[in-house]
Amino acid sequence: MYASSQTDRRGVAWSVVGAAIPFLLLAGLYWEFVVDDAYITFRYAIHFANGVGLVYNPTTIVDGYTSFLWTVLLGCAVCAFAEANIVLITKILATALSVLALSYVCFLARSAPLHQPLWIAAVLTAASPAFVISAADGLETPLYIAVQMVFVARWLRDLQDSLLSTPLGMWAALLALVRPDGLLLVVLSVLLFLWLSSRESKSLARLLPFAVAFSVIYLPYFTWHWLYYGYPFPNTFYAKMGGQWDLFVQGVDRLLKWQQEMGSIVSLLFVLFALFKLRLPYTYILATVVLARALLVLWSGGEVMGHHRFMAPAVPAYWLLFQAGLWGWLGRVSSSHRLTRCAKLVIPLILLCASGAITVSHMPKYQQYAEGLSQAHIRLGRWIHQNTSPETRIAVGDAGAIPYYARRHTIDIMGLNDPHIAHLPGRLGRRIDTDYILSQKPDLIILLSEVAPPADFKGLTPIDQALYEAVIRRQEYILHSVYQFNERYYLWVMAHQWGRWMQRPCD
Repeated sequence: MYASSQTDRRGVAWSVVGAAIPFLLLAGLYWEFVVDDAYITFRYAIHFANGVGLVYNPTTIVDGYTSFLWTVLLGCAVCAFAEANIVLITKILATALSVLALSYVCFLARSAPLHQPLWIAAVLTAASPAFVISAADGLETPLYIAVQMVFVARWLRDLQDSLLSTPLGMWAALLALVRPDGLLLVVLSVLLFLWLSSRESKSLARLLPFAVAFSVIYLPYFTWHWLYYGYPFPNTFYAKMGGQWDLFVQGVDRLLKWQQEMGSIVSLLFVLFALFKLRLPYTYILATVVLARALLVLWSGGEVMGHHRFMAPAVPAYWLLFQAGLWGWLGRVSSSHRLTRCAKLVIPLILLCASGAITVSHMPKYQQYAEGLSQAHIRLGRWIHQNTSPETRIAVGDAGAIPYYARRHTIDIMGLNDPHIAHLPGRLGRRIDTDYILSQKPDLIILLSEVAPPADFKGLTPIDQALYEAVIRRQEYILHSVYQFNERYYLWVMAHQWGRWMQRPCD
């Protein structure tokens, strides 16, 4: 028994190493990439570390960071290390958490109902575009995936004991603290447990340890959040409010594109086989993970920034289902058949090569994004910090890198960090209240345009266009400078004509 256990652990360890190597190689290609929204979290984390509070502006109580746990974790890391290293800290944490998630994929493969290799699902996960790119973008996705995989592993263990345990309740609370939509998976998994254990007596009583542990952690946070910020959910929930038919259609399109990157019909057939033919708690809970993420995409229309970021947590569960379906299907064919033995290796290798190739093919686009962010947003933010007074106010829709480096009071015209705009009717980028924005007397208004002067301004979003037209009507601002992100993306810096905020001309 001991020798078998030792061999099993060595197998898991080697599988983790085998999955970590391609992941690290692919993730290294995206090392320079950080999405603009990540800098919003960085701004909150630094304010938290410096004792200002979990706020975007010191004088504004709003929570545009979405992930409480990731923001606090980064803030604590900033306290321990230099503030200037926050991007490096984020990269290291994300890489470590992704490897941890891969180790739990191997662990779950070992717990599969059929005897299967430990490496297939983990290696396929490691090469998947959504998993790799989400590990590089600086957002909370790697933390969510890691906590989610631990949660699933513990859920399977608790189901065997017919009791949802205290540790599971703790992991469920942490999942909800990473992202509020984690509550959807928590609810679905509890309902699944009740359905599977419906024949057991006192099934509701078996939820008590779980419910107590979850409540002890989550309810104090939820109460504090509501009292402190004035709303039960993060401001980003209201700013990105979904549920419309056009968002549903957009979400369907996003899901189809994600599934195409996940092996298209080849992998989907085996996933469906696992769901409809194996019919085991193992496949049910993995399907629940995928379902929870798919429902979020259908409701919201998908992420605004990032590469299938909302579906990235479904990647490990999807490949575990694929592996179970592949082995379940091959188990119905004679194991001595030569074609069967080849299929066990050839099909995963084909999908692995395809996933890796797709991940590599996306690299130029994200390198260009990183270069554009550096040349436009980061450069402008640093100039504002070095050349304006601390009292300077800026208004901008890209509320990440520019405000982070500018270190100035920022009016988020998109509403991610502004509760008034977030609660206006409409969709993100289409909630317009130019009088409200201009009443705050911004010294610099940074607008996004598809063209550069001397062409007429053409806003990337309705709020950019409306604000530009309002500024022109009032004749209080002049075009100060233009920064190019790419050939169809320019930052028009409109400066108040009094120029009291300016110390010297823009570079």
